[in-house]
Amino acid sequence: MTENNEIHYAVGTFIKENSETLNTETKNELHTHDPHLYNAFSLQNDDVLGRKGYEFFTAVGNGFQGNCGTEELQTWVKQMTEKLTSAGYTLDQVIHLIPYYRQTIRTAIKDVLKSKDASIETIFEILGFMNEAIDEAFMTISKTFVSSQMQTLDYTRQVLQELSVPLVPVKTDVAVLPIIGDMDHERSHYIQQHTLDRAANMDLNYIIIDLSGMHRINTEFAKHLLNLLQALKLLGIQVSVSGVRPELSQTIVHLGIPMEGIQTYLTLEQALAHDPVR
Repeated sequence: MTENNEIHYAVGTFIKENSETLNTETKNELHTHDPHLYNAFSLQNDDVLGRKGYEFFTAVGNGFQGNCGTEELQTWVKQMTEKLTSAGYTLDQVIHLIPYYRQTIRTAIKDVLKSKDASIETIFEILGFMNEAIDEAFMTISKTFVSSQMQTLDYTRQVLQELSVPLVPVKTDVAVLPIIGDMDHERSHYIQQHTLDRAANMDLNYIIIDLSGMHRINTEFAKHLLNLLQALKLLGIQVSVSGVRPELSQTIVHLGIPMEGIQTYLTLEQALAHDPVR
């Protein structure tokens, strides 16, 4: 075994055998220099500064021994970050933990290197491995947080989209689709697709599309509205449009939306009073 490999292995062994002590030292440093952060973790999730902390040092030790490179450490970091994210911790809080672990590992390495009288080349090699592992941990934390936030945003967007298609039944086979606010491509497309699905599932004969809550009609929404009207008619569902104020009617004409065969009303009350199915 070369000097380089021998000292790598010795560092890994030292870290693994002293994982409990190293974790305690990390906790003490955190408590001394950032008591607010210490309390945030120790009061809400003891695993971070307790048993899970030992696992962190064990993973680092295995990496130095050459058992798995940094793979085990990154797996631990990813799993721990996912747990912290679900518990409500912020990226800033988790990132601020890493320097304390880095400093503890650096001190442990220093103690081993002193006892081994390592060459400059070996010292740089070992410190380089440590920095690479910690830098990868930073990247793993950031990527995991971003992935979690994207999943949360996707879920929130889906919920909001579902709420934006409130096909409200007013009679056994009659429903109102109130469209509120401005429409972009994604929302327009969602309304078109999901209105058709829900209309079929609800076995409707008549739908009133109410535009009273719309500020303006753009070309994108006009295209999807036309497609929706045509698709509903193909399903055998009668359709009327209410809330067609003078300014909206001018926009509809200007955009060239063909409304032949579609009954329009100024108010929703008027549309409800004229049920073409009855």
